[in-house]
Formats: sequence, structure tokens, C-alpha cells
Amino acid sequence: MRIIAVNVAILLSESDKVLLLKREHEPYAGWWSFPGGKLNHGEMLKEGVKREIREETALDIHKPLLRALLNERYYEASSLLAHFLLFYWEERNRISSSDMEKVASSAEGELSWFPIDSLPEYFVPSDRKVLVHISENRASHHPVVFEGMLEKTSNDELMLLEWERVT
Repeated sequence: MRIIAVNVAILLSESDKVLLLKREHEPYAGWWSFPGGKLNHGEMLKEGVKREIREETALDIHKPLLRALLNERYYEASSLLAHFLLFYWEERNRISSSDMEKVASSAEGELSWFPIDSLPEYFVPSDRKVLVHISENRASHHPVVFEGMLEKTSNDELMLLEWERVT
């Protein structure tokens, strides 16, 4: 099994809403997460996140800042099914109201803006933890590293079994 490198973006609006994607595909199908996707072979990290966000949301981001790195292992029925290295980027420019209206659906799933203080129940737990960290550390421009382990239960719940800040 190989480690899959994934870029995701935390996009905040001028009205303090965050853009989330309700995933249609496994893993995490039916759960809300940050938009993003796999890094292409030979692609630069920052270019990869810009490409993924343009493809998934029709938005152009210009000032992504790397905020966190997560080494995440994903299990089902105690079997390791995937191993991700997730790069969490925050777009430093807030998304305007007119640009918010450009966001429609994505081939990956439904896109929707949520108030930071009213996030959906089925929000991927590790993404939620990263968002909390970023919200509590707004002034910091230094990325942090986390280790995490998620397991999908028999009733399609995602349980965060392990979470540790490494740096």
C-alpha cells in the first residue's frame, strides 16, 4: 500500500463561513470535508492545491498558506485501507460574496458554505480538529504536524481513534 499525498484547502468567506464538500466517493462518502484532492506526479504542492480548488469549486486561490500536515491512517473493520499524507492549506484572501455565488456542484459531491460555529454533524473528524486548531491559532503562520487514525464503523460512523500533535 502506498501513501497518498492529498492537498486540501480551507476557504473562508468574508462572512466567516467555510466551504465544505459532501463527499460522494469513498473514503468518507456521505461526510463533509474540505475540498481538495490528490497531488499529481511531479506537481509542486502549492500548484496542486490551486489546481484542485479550481477543478472542484471553480474558484481561483492566490495566497494559500500551508497550515497543517496530517499523517492519517484509515481503517475499516480493523483493516488498514488507506494511508494519507494531507496538506492543509488556508487561502489567506477571504472569499467575497460574489465569488461565493460562483461555487456550484462538484464532480466530487455537493458544495456548501457553513458558518464556523454551525458545522454539519457528519464533518470528517480530522478535518474538524484541524479547523479548530487553525481557528484558535489565527496569528500563526507556521504549519503544524498531526498524526491521526480514523476508523469507519459498521454503521458508517467515522471514529477518530488517535490524534496527536507532533510539532
